[in-house]
Amino acid sequence: MIVVAGPGSVGGFVGAMLAANGERVAFVGRGEDPPFPDGLSAVAMGRPPVRVEVFEDPEHLVEADLVIVAVKSKDTAAAARRIAETAPADARVVNLQNGVTNGDVLRAHLGDRVCEGMFGFNLVRTRAGEIVQMTDGEIVLDQRAADTAQQLRGAGLQVRTHSNMKGILWAKLLMNLNNPLNALSGKALKQELSDRRWRRVFATCMREGIAVSHAEGIVLERVAKLPSRLIPPILSLPNSLFLRIASSLVNIDPEARSSMADDYTLGRPSEVNWLNGHVVKRAKALGLIAPMNEKVTAAVMDAFAMSPRPPLSFDPEHFLSGG
Repeated sequence: MIVVAGPGSVGGFVGAMLAANGERVAFVGRGEDPPFPDGLSAVAMGRPPVRVEVFEDPEHLVEADLVIVAVKSKDTAAAARRIAETAPADARVVNLQNGVTNGDVLRAHLGDRVCEGMFGFNLVRTRAGEIVQMTDGEIVLDQRAADTAQQLRGAGLQVRTHSNMKGILWAKLLMNLNNPLNALSGKALKQELSDRRWRRVFATCMREGIAVSHAEGIVLERVAKLPSRLIPPILSLPNSLFLRIASSLVNIDPEARSSMADDYTLGRPSEVNWLNGHVVKRAKALGLIAPMNEKVTAAVMDAFAMSPRPPLSFDPEHFLSGG
């Protein structure tokens, strides 16, 4: 039995693909209304939709051979406690969350059976309830999770294993520093990344994050088509050059948005403290500064605190001018 802890887009997509391949899959949520009351549909790029029945009884944890953790960062500790109390002691645990610290929280409760993972493509949940893959990409798992990697490949997903997951996770964190910017912009990813001003904000966030990762002694691995250090200067190019050199960065579905944009629309808390906020926190601990990430974190916290939440349309000049 595979149990997915976290019935959101990532957990739902991975669970659906596994179930469609004949695996027995159950979901564990937060005790709220079932997120997939009419079943679950997922659409991988270049493949027909799959539709599967969803089991949502948390008691299925007692049968788990594998637990895939895809909860929001604020729920990591609670999910870890539930797994520790209910799942078999020899159940494998694979972490597919954003950020670089959630694995540490899981290991504090579950020990070394936790294997890190990186989910490397964008998903959107449509109004019809389908979870749709909007960009190309892959899943990277700790080399100790070879069996899980094989299960995911069997379900039609691109998966590789790696020995330096810390470097993988930090490189993905750098790319995820754009998630809050996309939410603040109110635009689809393609529109946002086609605006040089937003790219300059993103590039500055990345440079600060790279400086922190170097100070941490992290060896960054490649999770995009280019090494992390080459992305900020390319983001900063004028549109005419950027669109010619880095067309793959905007060669995405016109409707694709970041997960944080979805969180804002759906009234959920933001994960900014585990993304840009983590860069700020580590920069301060290391005697560095990360002013752009600090501004972005503050803007997101203010926006997500609004009730009701109005549509967002931040001007990037707010960050570029120091306003």
